[in-house]
Amino acid sequence: PLLFHFWHCVFTGHFGTDIMMNFTMVCRGLYSAGVSIICFEVLIGNLRVPQLLLLIIAMQVIYTMNEVLIFDVIRAEDIGGSITIHLFGSCFGLFSSVTFLLGLHNPSEHPHKGSTFQSTIFGFIGSLFLWKFWPAFNAVLSENDEERNRVILNTHLSLAASALATFGLSPVINGNKFSVDEVLNATLAGGAIVGSSCNLIENPALSIFLGSLGGILATLGFRYMSSFLHHQKIYDTIGVINHHFIPGLIGGLASAISCAIWYDKSVRPASTHALIQLAATLISLFVAGLSGFVTGGLMRMIPSSNKFDDKVRWVVDNRWQ
Repeated sequence: PLLFHFWHCVFTGHFGTDIMMNFTMVCRGLYSAGVSIICFEVLIGNLRVPQLLLLIIAMQVIYTMNEVLIFDVIRAEDIGGSITIHLFGSCFGLFSSVTFLLGLHNPSEHPHKGSTFQSTIFGFIGSLFLWKFWPAFNAVLSENDEERNRVILNTHLSLAASALATFGLSPVINGNKFSVDEVLNATLAGGAIVGSSCNLIENPALSIFLGSLGGILATLGFRYMSSFLHHQKIYDTIGVINHHFIPGLIGGLASAISCAIWYDKSVRPASTHALIQLAATLISLFVAGLSGFVTGGLMRMIPSSNKFDDKVRWVVDNRWQ
């Protein structure tokens, strides 16, 4: 809330005003925590606590600036955060990874990089909760009941479509077997990809199409993109580029199309608002990419320790080894 208020004062030029602590501000604060998680997922297992603190503090300062710019200055539509949450968080983390791990040993080849049975089961529980509550996540800041119903319907249809696409495609590309990474992540792509347009779409066919597209691209990404990126020295521990970056980018573009067709608010013409959506998408890409690139370079100045080893910072019960 302090950062949101600070940047709002910077852009409006009105300092000395009170901080409005209300339901909306609490939600925006929680969203910023979600962005931190997305950003951290790119480098999880590779960071010491001081490096993690630098990453998250820098990201919070830039993220709040970006959100105030998009919501309060250019007044773009992004109720579910495809642009400001998923695209920004993943882009910041990916560009931080590029400079932080540049020239270092490939983390993807580390013997400890991988899941255990316990972590996979815990991941299934997390994915189930995310799938169940994603419509509420997208709808929490709806302006009225009509918009809230539209958001919930479109998000649910998109999630269902991404789940069907994932479970249909995964055995085809994995020798008639399901992949855990794809099932735990690609099934959720529908919630991220429809976030910016779920309050605008009036034809549910578009929600189903977007969800299917998100599930297909995320599934293919986990199967082929991750290994390709590792060969290009771009490290992404859990595949954020598949679950958040690509759906967030497509979601931003889809919001522009949705605005051009269905935007009916009196703020500005639909065609103008479609261009605003494109501008918001490009702004998030540029701001997150540049600031993440710089942050990753600063993190390299802090000495690293053993990677993918919980024993460095935690008391580990031998029964879990």
